[in-house]
Formats: sequence, structure tokens, C-alpha cells
Amino acid sequence: MKIDQFINRRFTSVHPYDGINIIESKLLENGFLVVMDEKMNFCGILTPTDLIRRPHKIVIDCLTPKEAIAADATITDAMEKFEKCKCSILPVLNGENFAGIIYKNELINALRNKVTELYKRSMISENIKTSFLQSLSHEIRTPMNWILGFLEIITEMDEEEYRREGRNHLEIVQKSASKFLQIMNDLINISIINSGDDIRVEHELIDIDELFNELKTYFEKSTPILLNREVQIVIKYAETPFRIYSDGNKIKHILYHLIDNAIKHARAQTVEINYLIFQKNLLLQVSNHGQPIPEERQDKLFEMFEKQDIKNEDYMSSGLGIGLSLVKKLTELLGGNISFVSNELQTKFSISIPYVQEAESGQIILLQPVNKEAGTPILPIDLSI
Repeated sequence: MKIDQFINRRFTSVHPYDGINIIESKLLENGFLVVMDEKMNFCGILTPTDLIRRPHKIVIDCLTPKEAIAADATITDAMEKFEKCKCSILPVLNGENFAGIIYKNELINALRNKVTELYKRSMISENIKTSFLQSLSHEIRTPMNWILGFLEIITEMDEEEYRREGRNHLEIVQKSASKFLQIMNDLINISIINSGDDIRVEHELIDIDELFNELKTYFEKSTPILLNREVQIVIKYAETPFRIYSDGNKIKHILYHLIDNAIKHARAQTVEINYLIFQKNLLLQVSNHGQPIPEERQDKLFEMFEKQDIKNEDYMSSGLGIGLSLVKKLTELLGGNISFVSNELQTKFSISIPYVQEAESGQIILLQPVNKEAGTPILPIDLSI
């Protein structure tokens, strides 16, 4: 951390040729005085100790050499200099020009506040980790218990019981297995994020309408099984079919998580998806009619393990809280950006990503891998949709 934010430019100054008897009370009251001539040139810092070491009648004759610090120095540099000089203030120089003064106490307070802030952050991180592990334990055990429990019941059924109740029990097993697979998918994504592996953006020819139809079919068939409710995916198609070159797998995963999130938080049975084509950008939008996202949660919406409250008791609607974080990482990896609006009427997520038109396929250049240190480390696994 640099010292520039702690430089004080308001201080009491005296002229180098002022008489000591005139400024002595002012010096004792302030503890130091900045000595400046009529052209505002910095001459030095006068302290009460100077009057003991060099007892003269005018200020300039009493000054003793003192340490200064550069304006681009760090707090660590300043604290080392304070310790070396055994002083409480230091003049700050920007090259040869006087920039102001810094106080030792202000830096100490700043460091103390920083330590407190970092400690609080570490406690929050620890709490998040603990909460995540507890959630993970619950999320894994619940579907596994349902799978094993109902399989045991099914194996003990006679033919008549199986004909009467077996179908319902198998549906529960299917739901729990799908839930378990989703959890495993999320965990693999977390591992890839933390691994730092190089991630490549691939280009392929994508029919946007076909991609939307694939997602529509998947969610309309799977939602009644997983969440015990119907859903209708309403697509607003472009007037004419449109095909682009981009990374279709990553776009599919972006839409998958946005639609999945919209379904879980919808009050109605309808989720709307549409796209708009601009000259170089594709705008994808997913919206639902549900409870608005509270303002205090909006700044943290894309953080890892940040989960929105779901107002139902169906454990199939729960999760680990990484879906929207994955969406943001994928969008950034594709060179795009994400935004959202949330009010009493609807919540709408918008994704803008660059693309190359089919007619410009000769311009396709495979992008280099994106490293964890240099970009966004995320590669989604195949969700089989």
C-alpha cells in the first residue's frame, strides 16, 4: 500500500527568518513546524529538539538535518524510516518538490484497520467454507439416502406391490440420481476452477435456434421429474435463422445455468429466453417472474457459494451456489459481459458475447488457452443436454 493517500497538505508553517521567540509557543503547541520561504520552497521541519541542539535566534539557524520519504514509497518503507529516525512525522518529497507530511500515528491506525479488515475477511471465508462443507454433506447424503432407501424397498416388493407402487419409487430414484449427478458436475467445475489448467476457447458453427430448442426440450422434460412442477420455456426467435461461429458448448452451459436458476426462482410456470443480434455481439436474455433479488444480495450474486433463498421445501431445488459464478466466468472467458435487472415484475439476466458471422468464417482464429493467472479458469463439463 502506497503512502500517497496519507499525505497531509495542511500544516502550520513558519518563515525561515522568523524569530524563535515569536514562534516558540506555536512550536510547542503543534510539536513541529514546516519551514517554508516566501516562494513556498521547503526548507525543513523544525522540532522542539532543534532548539536544544542548535539554540539560535532565528528559525533557519536552528534547523537540523532530518530524513524525508519519497511520495511513491510504501507504508512499509515509511514505518521502517520512522523506526530508524525515532520520529513521529516525515516530510514527503516528490522528486525535489515538497509534497506534504505524513504522521506515524495515522499509518499505524491504517495498518491496524487493515489487519482488522483482513481478519474479518478470513473469518467470513472460514464461515463460507464451513457452510459450504455442511451444505455439501447434506446435498450428497440426501439424494444418496433416497436412492439407497427406495432401491431397498423396490427389491423387497412382490409383483403386485411393484405394479402398484414401483413406478413411483423408480421415479424418486431417478430424481435423486439426477440431483446427485448435478452435484458431482458442480464439484468437478470447482476442481477445474482451482486447478489453474489452461482453457481453450473453440469456434464452431452454431445454429442459435437449434441450441435454444435443445435447452427448451431438456428443461420441459426434466423439470416435472426433478422439481415436481411443469415449466414452459418461451423462446422469442429471430425473424430469420441465424448461425454464428463461437464456442457452442460454453454458450450452452451459460444458458443452462441461467435457465435452471430462473426456473428455481420463478413464481409462474413460464421462463422466457430470447436473443438479439448486433453487428459483432450476440445478446442472450433469460427472464422469469419471481421474487426480486434483494438489493443487499445483488453485489454478491456472482460470488462463489453465494446462494439465493428458494421459498419451497423441495430439496431438488437446492444447490451449492456456484451456478451464477460459473456463468460469469464463462461469459468473461468468451470476452463478453453479464448484467441483470430485478424488480417486482421480473428478473432478467443479459449476456453479451462477441461472435463471427458465418459469412466471415475465413476470419476465424483459434484463441490461445486462458490461464488461471491471466484470465478466467473455467471449463464446464458435459451436462448431456
